[in-house]
Amino acid sequence: MGQYSVSPHPALSPGGEGRVRRGEPQEILSCYILWLKIMFSDRLKRSIEENRDDVLFQHYLIIRDCILAMIDEMEAYGDVMPSDYWQEELAGFDYLFDASPLIIARLREHCHHITGIRSYEYRNHHLHRKKLFAHKLALLQAEDKKGLFVPESPLLGGFGYRINGCLVNIDTLKFYECLLALDRVNLLDQFSGKHEVQPSVMEIGAGWGGFAYQFKTLFPDVTYVIVDLPHVLLFSSVYLKALFPEASMLVYRGNTQNRVEKPGCIFMSVGGQDILNPAMPVYGDKPAEHVFANAHIYDFIFLPHYLLPQFDINNLRLAVNIASFQEMTTGQVDGYINRLVQLRCSNIYSMNRNRSRHNTQLTSVGMILDKYYECNEIKVLDEIYLDFPDSEKSRNVMASLKNRIHRWKKRKKTHKKEPYQYRHIAGMLKQGMG
Repeated sequence: MGQYSVSPHPALSPGGEGRVRRGEPQEILSCYILWLKIMFSDRLKRSIEENRDDVLFQHYLIIRDCILAMIDEMEAYGDVMPSDYWQEELAGFDYLFDASPLIIARLREHCHHITGIRSYEYRNHHLHRKKLFAHKLALLQAEDKKGLFVPESPLLGGFGYRINGCLVNIDTLKFYECLLALDRVNLLDQFSGKHEVQPSVMEIGAGWGGFAYQFKTLFPDVTYVIVDLPHVLLFSSVYLKALFPEASMLVYRGNTQNRVEKPGCIFMSVGGQDILNPAMPVYGDKPAEHVFANAHIYDFIFLPHYLLPQFDINNLRLAVNIASFQEMTTGQVDGYINRLVQLRCSNIYSMNRNRSRHNTQLTSVGMILDKYYECNEIKVLDEIYLDFPDSEKSRNVMASLKNRIHRWKKRKKTHKKEPYQYRHIAGMLKQGMG
């Protein structure tokens, strides 16, 4: 945004006809307030107009129409509706389908609908918590042999405590811990460097796109497929376009024929440059056959959850789910994992509770995973990602010992609550599956 100046009201001028006369304090105050209002309103209007013409806002408008078509299609299918939990959550951000340019410019401020995390928690009046985040980051970096840390981006209103020049919030640390877990079982090396055929990764329930951003930053030569509820794709598809403006993308655009009996899937490609407007990417339609045969040439593919049974892709080496399976029904989780088996996805990674406390429609994430994959739990730190050990207590030997005993008792006490504990699980496809 440019810098705008507005000449002060004559009553505020230091000299000339506008020189302030004695005995007029009320007029001075009124004029000053009016001047400030003019300045702010002028800046606001100009900012809105500038952002309205921005490439990213135009991208949002196009993506929004695609997603509205997905929602209509989902409702036509009928039996692919979200779980009770997610239907309640989705109702909270309908306003984003009529967002102003300034809302899109600050999209991260609205991602609390997905994660419950707000920028308010990281403002200056909460700086007393910064040391806990710094200590947790240091613990994770001590486990990192390959430099896998990717900080929160400041784009679109990114927020966090500034630690060593980087923005860090709880999502930043969560995704970092997931990357360390994946590396611990040697699932990341296969994505390094260049490949003859670009490998694919599928994230089911990618939320606002934070883990996808970190993964694609570290491993750019990967096709990253995001499968999610249509409403939520609005977040990830806009966010990742802002972070990777040159990336090629495919977004499902809807069905050209009868939605259920004769699928005629069309995807919208996003990439290249418009000759008349080089800043604007080229949008074009691609039939499903093209997508299935050429998925490896794209950076990102955005797919509504109900289309996964029809979607085909080669060289799918890893599927990821972070804190999303736990919110689904048993049938939904089993359906996703069964489809991954059919796609011959060789590895799966889950960071979930076996089920959330409020979710009565799910048996156990771990039990469902075990049906199809040889699974092992991965330990990264003693604490789950939501726990923040006190760095001051850690320096004192006795306090550290007491803290360990307390954690041991807590772990023993909560053993009966095991379904509600977060676990890093990595699985390899069982022989005979797929």
